[in-house]
Amino acid sequence: MVNNPDNGSHAMHEKEKRIIIVVRCVFTLQGLSALCHSAHWRVQAITPEAFDAYTVLNDQRPDLLIIESECFDEQRSQALTVMNVLPHKTIVLTNSYSGGLCKVPSAGGTTIMVDKSGSVMALKWLLQRTANERHSVQPGPCRVRHHRARMAEREVLRPLLNGDSPDAVAERMGITYSAVSRYKMSALRRAGVRTLNEIVIGNYKGLLTA
Repeated sequence: MVNNPDNGSHAMHEKEKRIIIVVRCVFTLQGLSALCHSAHWRVQAITPEAFDAYTVLNDQRPDLLIIESECFDEQRSQALTVMNVLPHKTIVLTNSYSGGLCKVPSAGGTTIMVDKSGSVMALKWLLQRTANERHSVQPGPCRVRHHRARMAEREVLRPLLNGDSPDAVAERMGITYSAVSRYKMSALRRAGVRTLNEIVIGNYKGLLTA
């Protein structure tokens, strides 16, 4: 029997997939790592404390980011900005979404909300399909050009979500009250929500939709 050299060459040159997992539970990490086991997949775990959405998506550029909603919650305002700037494919594992699966497009890419209580085999299939999909959105000059303004939106929104007053935020950042209001409204518009409360209560669809 003669081996097909083309098949061997294809296997040797198949692009390695980078998978980044951000979870708190070590057993969840072990389970996800097992589901992601593949000759051409490289899995990296990042602790929630060390996770930074911009650093991960801009510098490391994983083929797939898997993150627990509890870890994602802590960076709502940052994710609001970053996921509308940078290409990404993200799966958020949550206990609060009972619909099984919800695919939420954003300007930067796609986030899929997945119920943790769902089928393991369905999750494995979803991981494989999502990791192997091509990015549907490519970074362009306009996104890079507007990144600084969006990062300012994040820096304004984060303390507001933590309960700080607009006056306190303006004083700390060295900007005017009207600038704080402008950045806040721009961020809310980009998220598709009208008030900070819609983000606080966990309206993920509003948070991630461009």
